[in-house]
Amino acid sequence: MMKKLLLVTFIFTVFSVLTQAQSKKIFYGLKAGYNMADFSGDVKNTKILSSFHAGGFVEIPVLSKLSIQPEIVYSEQGKRHKLENYESKSHVNYINVPVLAKYYITDAFSVEAGPQIGFLVKSEDEDNFGKYDYKDETKSIDFALVLGLSYRLPINLFFSARYNYGLSNFNKLEGSDYKMINQVGQLSVGYRF
Repeated sequence: MMKKLLLVTFIFTVFSVLTQAQSKKIFYGLKAGYNMADFSGDVKNTKILSSFHAGGFVEIPVLSKLSIQPEIVYSEQGKRHKLENYESKSHVNYINVPVLAKYYITDAFSVEAGPQIGFLVKSEDEDNFGKYDYKDETKSIDFALVLGLSYRLPINLFFSARYNYGLSNFNKLEGSDYKMINQVGQLSVGYRF
């Protein structure tokens, strides 16, 4: 019930912002970058999985220093596990849709925060012996809180650092209460049109 309420609130917020901002200049952009992904919860002895993200965004000014920025981002997430002669990687990839409040401290430097909903694309483990699909044992929707910083150059090229703090357990293995929660740091470069 709580997840449905969050989803409805999320959609309502996006719709409200888009209808209120029709008279202001709206910016569009593309971004891509590096992910440092891991799991928290009951998962132990993991290492960061290096991966990537890429997507687009719309920046909608609502006040002189405040914008709302919905995004659609493909994000490769997961974790690594390494022992002496054994290494495995978990890939849990999403189409993430964050909706961020973006506050400009200066004309170039901004802070951003907001909720994110992720839609599962792939859940797979890979080790020395092969690949194993776990999509049926992974929840199809993931929630996170996003916090970040961004710096935009006068030529509209920008750099950002962000942390996606996972809020939901994505493990749906029947009969299991084992918690697996996504945690992702991101470094991005992008362009705002």
